[in-house]
Amino acid sequence: MDKSLLTVYEIKDGVKKRLGSPHDGGYIVLEQKEYDLLIGAGVCDDDTFERQFLDDHPQTTCLAFDGTISQFPSVHDRITWVPKNIGGENTENVTNLHNEIEGYSDVFVKMDIEGAEYEWFRSLTKKHLNKFKQIVLETHGLSHPENMESLLEVFETHYLIHIHGNNHLGHDTVTCSDGSRLAIPQAFEFTFVRKSDFKEDEVCLNTQHFPMELDTPNASARADFIFTDAPWVHL
Repeated sequence: MDKSLLTVYEIKDGVKKRLGSPHDGGYIVLEQKEYDLLIGAGVCDDDTFERQFLDDHPQTTCLAFDGTISQFPSVHDRITWVPKNIGGENTENVTNLHNEIEGYSDVFVKMDIEGAEYEWFRSLTKKHLNKFKQIVLETHGLSHPENMESLLEVFETHYLIHIHGNNHLGHDTVTCSDGSRLAIPQAFEFTFVRKSDFKEDEVCLNTQHFPMELDTPNASARADFIFTDAPWVHL
């Protein structure tokens, strides 16, 4: 693995906030305006992220995808539940979202789909990726080379600006291309923002340790993962 691909950046004047539940299901986002669609991919019994996002963005509507549930957690006049899962194709039970994002240009994606994210990313073109203004994503099994390869294009179009390890699971250790060893949480939360929305002088390498004060452990009774050096932190 080329660990430089996982370099974390800061938006110099950016403001982060937490949306969603106080533990598992909550994510750190960069405050931005003018989204034209929220996609909630993987909801289960917790739609707190989607509801809080819509409180902050009263002109935005949400498409929430989850084919594993029999009913949506709550009723909201700007959330449409689609009982399908996300994947790399379009079938009766699966969508790759290509049709759903047609006509939109500033989409926010929240995604936790238990490993199907890689198949979905492999289906996307750069044109698709550049429709996504911000992505919060839980990855699973990132240490496997084929999974990391599936994410290469999103690292080309987006800055990684926040990381958090899901402590429900352990970590894997991978050998990097420079011979060093890197611990990768088995479930890893990422926040990406679109590069084209920022000038070069608005972005710098991240210098803050993770977790930050906005982060909370997914499993409250366990210690959180700690990140203090490259590629996550640059001092």
